[in-house]
Amino acid sequence: MLKELDEFMGQMGVEAIILHGKFNDTNIYYLTKNKVTSSSFVIKTIGKKPVLLTWPEKEYSGDVRYYTDYDIISKTREFGRIDAYMNCIKRIMEEEGIEKFSAFGSVPGKLFDRMKSNGIGIDYPEINPVSIARATKDDEEISFMKDTAKRTSKVMQKTIDYFKDSKTDSNFVYKNNEKVTVGDVKKYIKINMVIEGLENTDDMIVASGPKSSNMHYKGDDCVPIKSHSPIVIDLYPRCHESLYFTDMTRTIVIGNVDKEVRKVYSDVINTYDYVADKILEDVQIKDVFDGACSFFESKGHMTYRKDEKTKEGFIHQLGHGVGLDIHENPSIGMFNNETFKNNMIFAVEPGLYFPNRYGIRVEDTLLIKNNKLHNLIALEKRL
Repeated sequence: MLKELDEFMGQMGVEAIILHGKFNDTNIYYLTKNKVTSSSFVIKTIGKKPVLLTWPEKEYSGDVRYYTDYDIISKTREFGRIDAYMNCIKRIMEEEGIEKFSAFGSVPGKLFDRMKSNGIGIDYPEINPVSIARATKDDEEISFMKDTAKRTSKVMQKTIDYFKDSKTDSNFVYKNNEKVTVGDVKKYIKINMVIEGLENTDDMIVASGPKSSNMHYKGDDCVPIKSHSPIVIDLYPRCHESLYFTDMTRTIVIGNVDKEVRKVYSDVINTYDYVADKILEDVQIKDVFDGACSFFESKGHMTYRKDEKTKEGFIHQLGHGVGLDIHENPSIGMFNNETFKNNMIFAVEPGLYFPNRYGIRVEDTLLIKNNKLHNLIALEKRL
């Protein structure tokens, strides 16, 4: 949580941090609640409010300093852009009494090197205290994310209902005697996202038949939806108002479900339920990932824990944090020695994939609150 940032900085021995970002950078928004429109810096010192350094293109809130306050145009003409930026930062260091920075985010390498060569204390620590703070959410953030999850659940339900009046033959799905394509489904989803006040920032996944076996395949618009075969629908929008994301996946079949697919789907659902029962505050994250692998392996499936070169079975991490970015801390994988914390929000997404045949995945966005696991997604899982 943001209120814990000073504590994390103190524990790491960080006096002040400097972040750089551009259009709608999420770290800058997190620290200042400002949506920047161009190249900007945030300087945060322990015990003080963050300073936003930016161009005077719009009105911002909080402690805002403009490049033009520090003669950036004349300095750029005289010394060049990098030195002009450095002059702005040096002046703020003097104003704030800062002796040394820890740099995070995309601080330009040339600027970093120039600051070092000019005797300005700056380093790049391995651990980012802002990322640590963002891994847990305060009550306002939780409220925002519940709202995004509710809106996204509505869109997913409408998408599933879209197929109710469809018909099938042995290969494809039809509506009004026309083949339903991936593009048709995506168009329907996008319309309903707009209705629900959601932003589709990085497309979505609509993959049917053999294409569903590729976990990253987003779907080509012209490809027809396959009947009697799994369709993986993965939605990960953010709310236009709050800017917070959610992440959810459902796998459905339009037509007949064969025995093998039903068995694999059951294994995925049961794995999800198994790990959900294990997730509590202070439980080690890698132990939950290992639990998912063990459960899948007990059902006869391959995992990349068992064979890192496998292309079949469970071949990705179990999940990831969600917030102002769709992927945040924590990463729920085999090498994460950290523990789950109260107020963490994250996606859990077990799946099984069989190359050139089909894939099945389910996913919800979950919250740990008062050492209980809460599902922010109010939509059942069924084929």
